Amino acid sequence: MTTHRVPRGIIFATLVTALAAVGATADEATKSGMKWVGESTHMEKTADGREWRRIVTLYNWDSGITSFQVYDKAGTLIETRQSRLGLTPDADELARAYELVWQDEEVQQIRQRQAGLDINGGFTFMEKAGVCAAPARCIQVFLFDGENRVKHMLVDLRTDRIVNHNYIPPRNRGQ
Repeated sequence: MTTHRVPRGIIFATLVTALAAVGATADEATKSGMKWVGESTHMEKTADGREWRRIVTLYNWDSGITSFQVYDKAGTLIETRQSRLGLTPDADELARAYELVWQDEEVQQIRQRQAGLDINGGFTFMEKAGVCAAPARCIQVFLFDGENRVKHMLVDLRTDRIVNHNYIPPRNRGQ
């Protein structure tokens, strides 16, 4: 394994540059580039005992892969882990998904007929093939009218649109 010592200031500057690039593409139809998700510090069990680690989490809109850059106490990049597992949407992404649902023409028609609709969801949804296959970044959004689910929708945060207005899970399709 190759290790690279990167001063903390360079790491920050790189992240700011990556964030600026994402900001430049946020208004386009499809997001691309890297999104800084967050940073955490904790102790990790290693061959030498428990050691301090700083983990920077980045999401790649182009591949749908989440990267976890692991740094030691000195700021040396010691490992990059990657995962295709769904990344929980942040508050801004969830707010955007809800906004897209509320703006949907069909949902607006339902709201005119039914008062008191509530929205919930934000659960990551991934498919091996289909509209929510990588690099899509889909989350599930539900509309409720009290106790009953009115709609189950899939929102792709990458393309900023609803990709399935009436999702029915396979177990409920009568197959």
